[in-house]
Order: sequence, then C-alpha cells, then structure tokens
Amino acid sequence: MMGFIGKYVRLSAVCTSLLALGGCAERGLHIPVNGPAIVASADGQRLLDPDIKLFFVGQPHPAVRQTINPLHSSRHSNVFGKAPSTACNWAALGVLKALQAAARRGGGNAVVNISSDVGASGLYCTTGNVAVVVRMTGDTVLLGH
Repeated sequence: MMGFIGKYVRLSAVCTSLLALGGCAERGLHIPVNGPAIVASADGQRLLDPDIKLFFVGQPHPAVRQTINPLHSSRHSNVFGKAPSTACNWAALGVLKALQAAARRGGGNAVVNISSDVGASGLYCTTGNVAVVVRMTGDTVLLGH
C-alpha cells in the first residue's frame, strides 16, 4: 500500500510543478506603453535623471552632435495586486532609468530613438500570467551646442 501512496505523492508533485511552470509562461500579449506620459508622471519626475534627456521614436530633439552607442535594456515587474498596465508602467520606468544610467556611463547627455525591440514601432509591454517585461532600445548621443 505504501508503494501506491509514494507513487501518488510523486505524481502529484510532478503535476503541481508542470502547472506552476505553465502559470509562469508568457502569454505574449503586447500592451502599448506611453513613454512620454511615463516620463511626465509624478514617478517619472521623481525617479528619472533630469540631466539625461529621453526622446522616443518620432519625437523631435535637438541636433545630435555625436552618436556614442546603441543601448538595450529590459525589466520585469510582477502583476500581483496590480493591473497589467500598472506593472507595465513600472517596468518601463525601470528600463528608462537603466537607459539613462548607461548613457551617463557612456558619456552621453541623451537617449534618442527609444522604442521596443518587439519588431514594431512604439513602445510595448509583453504580458505574462505572473509578470510583464518591457524591452527597449535607443541610442546614446551628445546633443547640441
């Protein structure tokens, strides 16, 4: 009888593991993210570096004096207790902070042409069952003067 119970417990553990892995898989839905609104938000004003300017694809910006290097960054945020759009905004804010930090380290004063790297113009957040991910690319530059 113990053999049956042992096999049942092991089978239950395997099934639980498979369900958990399925629950973590990305659904792959792309939610649009409004980059300029995130930068202008209270959290954006509080957390982003005002000395490193951010310009999204299609946004006008001062003349580029020097292009330094391309940047790529991604951030995850869990969706527990918050709407996917809120989680997406937090992840996007984290990516923007990371892009600014990389630009500063590279000697730039701005990041231009910021977009998602999901093969579409604009910014998108990929949703999953337990988390979201935002991936962005841009170019570190020195602007004007």
